[in-house]
Amino acid sequence: AALLMDSLVMIPILMVAAVLFSPTDIARGGYTGAGLAWQLVVTAAWVAYLGLMQARPAGATLGKMVVSIKLVRSNGDTVSLGRSLLRALFLQVFSFVTLGLGYFILAIIIPFTARKQSLHDLLFDTVVVDKYAFTSEPERQNPGVNTATIVVLVVWIGLILLSVLLFGVALLALFAAFGNGGV
Repeated sequence: AALLMDSLVMIPILMVAAVLFSPTDIARGGYTGAGLAWQLVVTAAWVAYLGLMQARPAGATLGKMVVSIKLVRSNGDTVSLGRSLLRALFLQVFSFVTLGLGYFILAIIIPFTARKQSLHDLLFDTVVVDKYAFTSEPERQNPGVNTATIVVLVVWIGLILLSVLLFGVALLALFAAFGNGGV
């Protein structure tokens, strides 16, 4: 849910990058010129956003703040700027190399680790915890899923279902047009 919220934050930045560095040359034969520049801007924007936000004492991006979680070192200390930037860079490069599946691939091991850490958390000695963990008010930690997380996930699932429905309607309209001798 936090990643979905962070994606909403990044959309305006990505839209500006798309206008400035249109990746149309990708369709003409690969990453050259503007397409490569666009990819570099997108990667740099994500690394800067994740790295800078999570290196603050709050340890959270805007998405993490909404769902009441934060990133800390495994001992509870604030993550340094260097470690946070490297962690974010690893995440983005891994996602790029795996054709956008990096977040999901890295998350596969989460259920099998004692502290529910992803591979990049293990590599960079970090852990995502409740915002009240490692504070003077640990009793305020929420053992379950908070309302904001549920709302974000329900809206996201609803948008996916709506997209599938609209795609199905478009396909039916296309088939109907071909069936009636159109198009």
